[in-house]
Amino acid sequence: MSTPHGERPLQLEWLPGRYAVCRLEADVPIPLWVSEPLQRTAASHRVAASDINASRNPGAAARVDAAARSLRSSEIARFISITRTDHELSIVCDETLVPEGVRAERGFVALRVVGTLDFSLTGIIARLTVPLAGAGVPVFVVSTFESDYILVRVEHRAAAIAALCGVGHILIA
Repeated sequence: MSTPHGERPLQLEWLPGRYAVCRLEADVPIPLWVSEPLQRTAASHRVAASDINASRNPGAAARVDAAARSLRSSEIARFISITRTDHELSIVCDETLVPEGVRAERGFVALRVVGTLDFSLTGIIARLTVPLAGAGVPVFVVSTFESDYILVRVEHRAAAIAALCGVGHILIA
């Protein structure tokens, strides 16, 4: 199957949770309300990595299982983006992490392009945002080394699904 312009359809998946997009001043340190969950997630990864050979360590299997459950159940471990420019510090994270008083837009859900995207690919974001714009769905986009993420407000989720599937993209569970 191909999209209307002959490209292969993109596979997309919803990330669990709801997200906020925060704006802080450019010169502030990364706040503890986002850095502490990152440190807990990193510690869980270290436990799992140090216990790879769980068969030789009776307690290791339990720690690996606990760390894996924590990572699977934690939406915080799923997606956090921190970007600093000379004008601002932008943070995208689980909206429950953001304290009152922080300038933030809340109520976003996140879609991820499945798989690793090669740096030579062109037009990936356009293939997603053009149909969304046509459906009147505002977006916030984050790109990482491996993939692209599209955030839409929860009230636009159904319209986003219709627009993206309408041009041939595939939403997987």
